[in-house]
Amino acid sequence: MKPIEDAMIPIDELTGQTKSFAVDCYENRTLEELQQPHTPEDADPEECKKWRISPRHWSLAIEAALKCRMEQAG
Repeated sequence: MKPIEDAMIPIDELTGQTKSFAVDCYENRTLEELQQPHTPEDADPEECKKWRISPRHWSLAIEAALKCRMEQAG
């Protein structure tokens, strides 16, 4: 399995609550916020609970939002 930081999968390839959280991150966080550390160990327990996602999915969602934002800035 690839390390989380190399995943950078597009939002469209995510599903369920992970995709919903990624879209929310993309729409509501700045590039600077998305670039903050976001490994599974950095996961916000309250956000994981709110979105019903694991720390790994939290990390993947932020990576996907960051990828989309960087492509947009392109």
